[in-house]
Amino acid sequence: MIEAESFHDFEIPSIRWAASGGGMVLGMATKKYTVTLPEELAEEIRAEVGSGGFSRYVRQAIERQREQDRLHEFVTWWEAEHGDVTDEELARAEAERVSLQQEHAELKAGRKPERKAG
Repeated sequence: MIEAESFHDFEIPSIRWAASGGGMVLGMATKKYTVTLPEELAEEIRAEVGSGGFSRYVRQAIERQREQDRLHEFVTWWEAEHGDVTDEELARAEAERVSLQQEHAELKAGRKPERKAG
């Protein structure tokens, strides 16, 4: 019988050193945890990154989610202090993001990016 979920062990950075099963990731103490993931998702990830990259992939996904959570908290605070972000402000920020993304791509390709006056 195939279960809909399977258990996978991976390491998440921890504040304190684990007495047993501890390790180090980029100078941070780690501790092994067991989580339940949909088997199909876990196997897709493992196929993409290999068994040795699974822990790193999950750790990076958790780190990205925490960054998004902190960003959401900041925006909530900002809007409470300064009012809602307007559509115009969002459009300017998106235009700047796209411009920086293009500049980065040009630098990566070895071309000197064109600077727009502004």
